[in-house]
Amino acid sequence: MGTAVGSTESGLARPAAVWRHSTRAGDAEQIRQLARQTGATLLLAGLPLNPDGSPSAQAERIRRYAEGLAAEVGLPLLFWNEAYSSQDAQARLLADSHSRKRRRQQEDAVAAAIILQAYLDSLARGES
Repeated sequence: MGTAVGSTESGLARPAAVWRHSTRAGDAEQIRQLARQTGATLLLAGLPLNPDGSPSAQAERIRRYAEGLAAEVGLPLLFWNEAYSSQDAQARLLADSHSRKRRRQQEDAVAAAIILQAYLDSLARGES
């Protein structure tokens, strides 16, 4: 599970942490700690959508899981299209010449930062 942090003031997102999914309670505690450390006021979850904008086969499962996490963490939740974020993350890490092992370790956090940056960019353009 990859996370990113960002600011509406700076308009910038950056990768934060990656951990292996354990349980929803364990994931919620990790997110709660990160939120406390960074002063987060919102959770933004990537939602896999098809190219036509319709939910993918796994979108409902992810929606339910993220809603449960947000309830446990106690922060509002928004969903954002995560289309191509993993491929973009792989390309960025490859361009930065990271080793294959490092790319695998950081891919989810970089993808989370890409999703968050798209959201922050939309706010700056007045779209959200």
